[in-house]
Amino acid sequence: ARERERKRKMGSDASASADAGRAERDGGVRADGERAAGRGGATRERVVLGIDEAGRGPVLGPMVYAAAACPVSRRAELVELGFNDSKLLTPQVRDKLFTALHESGFLAPYVESISAEELSAQMLSREHVSLNQISHRAAISLVKRALADGLEIEHLYVDTVGDPARYERILQDALAGLPVQCITVSTKADAKYPIVGAASVVAKVTRDRALQSWDFQEQRRGAPALSRDFGSGYPADPVCKAWLRTFIDPIFGFTSLVRFSWATARTLLDKHAVAVAWAADEPSDDCDVVSAKRSVCLGAATRGAAAPRSLPVTAFFGPLPVLRKPASSSTRHRPHRPQVWATRQLSPS
Repeated sequence: ARERERKRKMGSDASASADAGRAERDGGVRADGERAAGRGGATRERVVLGIDEAGRGPVLGPMVYAAAACPVSRRAELVELGFNDSKLLTPQVRDKLFTALHESGFLAPYVESISAEELSAQMLSREHVSLNQISHRAAISLVKRALADGLEIEHLYVDTVGDPARYERILQDALAGLPVQCITVSTKADAKYPIVGAASVVAKVTRDRALQSWDFQEQRRGAPALSRDFGSGYPADPVCKAWLRTFIDPIFGFTSLVRFSWATARTLLDKHAVAVAWAADEPSDDCDVVSAKRSVCLGAATRGAAAPRSLPVTAFFGPLPVLRKPASSSTRHRPHRPQVWATRQLSPS
């Protein structure tokens, strides 16, 4: 009996040693996105990588891009987990799959979160950056991060934004010469390919949790409490619309949760925000001819009407004093400027 036990242990040790040798030889993807080193740090197991996003359409919150990597040899296990388009799954199922992905030991998630502030800054900049361009850059960044971890991508699957063929060409050009063997960009890729479904779940759960625990920076400056009852964040949502109308500041507009570049936000600002004109490099008698990206001439203050004596800015920052434009001894003609001058700006810190 003792001899049988000794042989059994020897067999178990040999099996474990062989498994360890295969793991060392083939490498593996850990759930934290790092790679297990192969022999000599050179040999790596090839993976499939899927990319999808969440929050492209909402007027509130970040747009989250996510990637998921899976060793080619373990694609069957990925299918068994049951990943699919996150929009077709209940929140409970998404959370369960999100946990399973992180605990799997062989799937590696990557996330790129583009804040509402960053989206607005790029889309309203002098050199306008479209939402599709921002999406393309996020996807390329995710691929390069995976490659930097030592992964060799056998097949890259991406859920498209815009024309799939054009998006595929953009990715091929950006990733030329890198270890990415094949690229497929497709509509509804999250429902067609489980690896994209996994990325879809990561993106959706990451965004949902960010909104649930959102930290309103404005409240750190002593502002009144801001309601979290903002609905889904989509422009067509009545709850979201009501929240935007309620929490609009006449000078500073919205909180950092809101994408100023969305038409829904711009329309509310046009209707309810105080008129402000930003000085241009070249003064003009007519504010309307100044580039819209550099001048906003709205409301009575820019139409010759008397400016209000005080502006109660209470939503975020408390009452804000108003300075009058200093009188000048010069008699030469000066272009019209509104008589309302804000004395401080929203700090990015």
